[in-house]
Amino acid sequence: SEVEQKQAVQQQLAEREAQLSDKAAELAGLTEQKQVVQQQLMERQEELDKEVQQKQAVQQQLTEREAELASELEQKQAVQQQLTDKVAELASEVEQKQAVQQQLAEREAQLSDKAAELAGLTEQKQVVQQQLMERQEELDKEVQQKQAVQQQLTEREAELASELEQKQAVQQQLTDKVAELASEVEQKQ
Repeated sequence: SEVEQKQAVQQQLAEREAQLSDKAAELAGLTEQKQVVQQQLMERQEELDKEVQQKQAVQQQLTEREAELASELEQKQAVQQQLTDKVAELASEVEQKQAVQQQLAEREAQLSDKAAELAGLTEQKQVVQQQLMERQEELDKEVQQKQAVQQQLTEREAELASELEQKQAVQQQLTDKVAELASEVEQKQ
């Protein structure tokens, strides 16, 4: 009966060892999966940083071009004012007045083109800013999702580590029991 008891305990030990091996393998798999997710997070963050830098560079170029056009428009308006003043002075000279009026028409056409270009750039800048805001919202959501997965993996890893520790404690108790039974069998023999 004691031999059967010992064999039963040894069978339990073998089953516990198999369970421990499975849990250790699962823990190793989760640890590897967690490292993969962390690596993906780092790579994705680098891509996002590059995208943001590119968007900011484009926005900076648009801002500079907008400033240039504003300066050109201001200069053109100053010239137009000067031409208007000149027209007033040459009001009595018809030929000169007609020449100045022709120049004024050309200047006005240029100003109209510049104003249209400035309006287009302003609209384009607003579109880029809107895209940047939307992209930033998407990135924030992605990072939150990745962090949630990472948190779940960390919690599961802690659970498995606790289970593994409990299994090892039970295995140690069974080992001690087998040793005790073996000692009793030897004494009785």
